[in-house]
Amino acid sequence: MDFTSGSVHRWPLPSICMCTALLCSATLLCSISATAQTSIGSVYYGTIGDSTRIVIVLGNGSPEGVSSYYYYCNYARQIALSGRVEAGQHFAFEEQSGDNGQVTGQLLGTIDDGGRKLSGEWMDAKGHRHLNLSAEHIADLITVDTSWKHANIHGAFSATYPHFLGGMGKGYLLLNDTLDALIAEERKGLYDWFVEESRNTGAEGDSSEYGIELATTMDLDVAMITKDFVTFAGHEEFDGGAHPSYSMPHYNYAVTGNRVQPVDRAKIFRKGSGFRAKLGKVLRAELTRTEYPCMESLEQSTLEDDENVLSFAIAGRGLLFRLWPGPHACGPAEDIFIPYSKIRDLIDPSGPLAPLVGDR
Repeated sequence: MDFTSGSVHRWPLPSICMCTALLCSATLLCSISATAQTSIGSVYYGTIGDSTRIVIVLGNGSPEGVSSYYYYCNYARQIALSGRVEAGQHFAFEEQSGDNGQVTGQLLGTIDDGGRKLSGEWMDAKGHRHLNLSAEHIADLITVDTSWKHANIHGAFSATYPHFLGGMGKGYLLLNDTLDALIAEERKGLYDWFVEESRNTGAEGDSSEYGIELATTMDLDVAMITKDFVTFAGHEEFDGGAHPSYSMPHYNYAVTGNRVQPVDRAKIFRKGSGFRAKLGKVLRAELTRTEYPCMESLEQSTLEDDENVLSFAIAGRGLLFRLWPGPHACGPAEDIFIPYSKIRDLIDPSGPLAPLVGDR
């Protein structure tokens, strides 16, 4: 059974494949199918204007591909792109921001050097302001899919994430192994559940009419990147069990030389600064300003919990907090951007963020 696709990517699945093979050979009632597809999209890193850093993802347009979008690294927020790539050489996109999909600008240009470079311009929605755009291909966006079956119990795992090429340095090639391990850990969690359900139901499978369906989908986007840091915006959905669920975590890594380490969010702040309480107050003020619907019942201690106060993406000009402060009836997660200028006194000048924050 081939678990590779070309020479671009290999997934770290020996333990999962071995366990699956043992289960299947013992019961003769389950099967595994696995596929890997590379380059469902391309990830580009570059600038708009003189120095505003951006990450652009261009989908390949196939049914299995992804939509196109981009991020300003300073803010780590996704901006949707609607448009097309013609003949693999010319692109024309409208950027859409806000809940109503308002068109706020356009990206126009060409794809050069065999797909390795983008060049063109950004202009505002009215066409009055024009800025140069340039970016280089730094990663392929790949997807991996695994499925298992035991009688009428089905498990399926799908992940989409970047596979870095050599342009960002050796540290980012090592980051590929870190991402592979992260995906493998998530996949193993679903697989362990599948095995447990299979053992519980026995050879006859589940007695319900439709059986049991367990499925996890996981996506990782490059939301901010420098030579020292990278932030991934995640989107994870689980369908199965008593209730479907979803989450939108951020993953922050420090990439220094030949080392890749997850950023310990708590170590970003000064010891003894009381940062949880102070950040909680800043977040509460922002929720009030944006008219969060459940402010009256929101307790301050909730905002100071690690699930909120340490749930953020590292961006170029601040921290993007993804909050779940109230029950689901209050709506989806709230994204609150706090510039470094508002919390500089809380940040440890010798901590992991020092190279990025500077005098901002």
